[in-house]
Amino acid sequence: MGSSIRRHSATKHGVTKEVLRRLSRPLTVTLMDLRSSLVREACVLLEILAETCGDRLGYLMRDMMGTILQVIGSTNSVIVDYVDSAFRYIINEARFPREVVREKELSLFFTIGVEVF
Repeated sequence: MGSSIRRHSATKHGVTKEVLRRLSRPLTVTLMDLRSSLVREACVLLEILAETCGDRLGYLMRDMMGTILQVIGSTNSVIVDYVDSAFRYIINEARFPREVVREKELSLFFTIGVEVF
């Protein structure tokens, strides 16, 4: 019940497809930053957006999927843990259309050893 109230609140406050897509560039730059504290805060924001926006987060995730997978495949274990945790949370909170994970990203899953199915 709380989840549906939050999602209604997101619509009420203007979290639209356009707003989510505009967040793509700043969040991408922040996730690629080498400072783990910035990455952690970006991950917290992504989790809040997933909880608030639900399925509509797919508009943002389409633009960010490559970056998220690239960061998960990096060598900085602290940052990888933050992004991996946020990504798993997002997957549990929002259901996206299949086109979010494109063929390019799927091949990256196999390259870095992530179980897809």
